[in-house]
Amino acid sequence: MGIPLHIQLSASGGTNVTVEIMHQTLLKLRQEGKPLPKVLYVQLDNTVKDNKSKYVMSYLYLLVCVGVFDEIHVFFFQVGHTHCDQDQIFSRSSVHLVDKTFFTFQQLCYHLKRSCSLIKYVNHRNS
Repeated sequence: MGIPLHIQLSASGGTNVTVEIMHQTLLKLRQEGKPLPKVLYVQLDNTVKDNKSKYVMSYLYLLVCVGVFDEIHVFFFQVGHTHCDQDQIFSRSSVHLVDKTFFTFQQLCYHLKRSCSLIKYVNHRNS
């Protein structure tokens, strides 16, 4: 069955942008040869203008109808609570990095580790 795919989308610009970002993400996964799971989880901002529209829901419905996914679960952030951990991490990181100098990825990671206590690190193994 595979691991469920989770897309968290927080972009403004209207329904077209929302659908386009989801579509381009799925196309990129396909181009990279990554198999799609049977279940898609989508987490969206709670806005009628960008996400709660018949066009977004129709696109997701179409993905199920044509067999891309067996199920799609859509979740919306609570109104007024869209600033999730990722927003906080980027906010704290940008404040911390404003006066830092770094030239390598390792130096960036060093500074990011010290920028926010919400950042959790996982060691990845190369296979």
